[in-house]
Amino acid sequence: KKKKKKKKKKKKKKKGKKQFMSYNDKFAFWKANVYDEEIRNELNKLEGDEVAKENCFFKDLSFGTAGIRGKLGAGPNCVNIYTVARAVKAYAVFLNRKKAQSVAISFDSRHNSQRFAQIASCILANSGIKVFLAHTMQPTPFLSFAIRTLRADGGIMFTASHNPKEYNGFKFYNNTGCQINDSAVAEISAEMSKIEYFSVPMGDLNGCLEEEKIEYMTDKIKRDYLDAVWEISPLPAKDVKVMYSPLNGTGWHMVPRILERAGVKEVKTVTAQSFPNEKFTTCPSPDPQKPQTFELAIEEAKREKSDIVILTDPDCDRMGLAVLHKGEYVVLDGNTVAALMTEFVLYSMKQTKRMPQNPVVVKSVVTTPMIDKIAEVFDAETIETMIGFKNIGAKVTELEFDRQRDFVMGMEESCGYLVGDRVREKDAVVASLVAVQMCAALKRKNLTLVDKFKNLKMKYGNFKNRQISYEFAGADGEKRKQELLDYVRTAIKDDINGIPVTSKTDLRVSKYKDFGRSDMLIVDMIHGNRLVIRPSGTEPLIKLYLFANESDKQGDIVLDAMARWADRIFN
Repeated sequence: KKKKKKKKKKKKKKKGKKQFMSYNDKFAFWKANVYDEEIRNELNKLEGDEVAKENCFFKDLSFGTAGIRGKLGAGPNCVNIYTVARAVKAYAVFLNRKKAQSVAISFDSRHNSQRFAQIASCILANSGIKVFLAHTMQPTPFLSFAIRTLRADGGIMFTASHNPKEYNGFKFYNNTGCQINDSAVAEISAEMSKIEYFSVPMGDLNGCLEEEKIEYMTDKIKRDYLDAVWEISPLPAKDVKVMYSPLNGTGWHMVPRILERAGVKEVKTVTAQSFPNEKFTTCPSPDPQKPQTFELAIEEAKREKSDIVILTDPDCDRMGLAVLHKGEYVVLDGNTVAALMTEFVLYSMKQTKRMPQNPVVVKSVVTTPMIDKIAEVFDAETIETMIGFKNIGAKVTELEFDRQRDFVMGMEESCGYLVGDRVREKDAVVASLVAVQMCAALKRKNLTLVDKFKNLKMKYGNFKNRQISYEFAGADGEKRKQELLDYVRTAIKDDINGIPVTSKTDLRVSKYKDFGRSDMLIVDMIHGNRLVIRPSGTEPLIKLYLFANESDKQGDIVLDAMARWADRIFN
């Protein structure tokens, strides 16, 4: 009888837990405990809208490819002061366990980024950790530099990078200035699960400043950062006319300064996008990867007859390029820019005798194979990493202690580039500098970057690529997305729309090089053609990366065939 009673009690407890975990129970719990007026108003808007309510409450935010990111709003699946406080408190526990002494914190121009940074600073300060806080918004690469300069034990950047205006998020860093690794993510996630929402005191910023628990970063660090950028590539870039847009983000003061230092006499900025604006009125999705984001900048470039158009995303770690070629502005994709930069940097270093003895180039697995061919010509080693610049940053740190090899540059196809090792993040400030230097060198020969890329294709091979994304928003979309990712693993057999498959690597269960486990599928086909499928770590998307190693005409046929197959599966 006693055993039977115990079993019944266990069943009751399990049932009660299941009921509490429903999205309606979570909503009621939040409504009873929220004290922030902005979030209370958001909760009131969700009343009666079951779909929106479920989307906000069906799960907790979790780490993705680059930190934690989500839509602003009420609930555990949104970014708000309560989800931020819970994650930061978990980070504080993690840092205390490591006996950390200090952190650096910065933020971008998005809604509530500065407020989140101030709350995080107080939580960490009241956990016994000294905080160096940016007084005004600063780029992500600046934060990485500041962590290293201040010899801090970690850092936080509040940003949603290139996501639409509805998003925000944050990335945690270690003492090298690199985003935390998977092991640290697992530790912090475990701590987060122990912390109740609304249990973390927000603290008082003024009080922490008075007690010197929080200290604002000095202007000297900004000057030192720009000095470090210039030392990486100290080449002149005169006679280039630049149209620049920071897309209402943090690059608005850093990028023009570094271009002027290179001798660029005419740097015009896109009027409506020149200063911080959390609503991104003229570019709701401030993403330099998207050609439509260039529209306003190209309009102004036409009036000014600019040679080059440069865009940087709100936290200034991604850079997009368009160049004037035969009277028209041509937008270059991330792989094209990566290839152009790789050859230019390696060639320049060789010419100026700054090339290290054993140069290394690091790229993500979905970055063009042309990089490998270029590096080979300059006797440079190419290392491939998993998607996410934190993996490239980790390689930079690893190479710092390797006396046999020297990091030169890293890149990923999503417009992220790093030259030199003074930071451990992609850096649109140094990328913008290199872009105008490339443009200036070619202008002296009456050539453009488009001409140069045609030359690269003839020299290294015609590597064509394309990226396709499919959106699966909300709770229903999350379920459908996972079903499709499971299905596609069995759906691909001998061919993809007539293109014979030579191998299939499922990183959930198989090894690829020295990569860890991941929800990614790599499909190799004849002639070096390739398809990579994975869920986005920052948005509710399934992303496909298509590669064709064929002639121009045949390459387009191959990419179109892959795209039609993808539409049948994911649409």
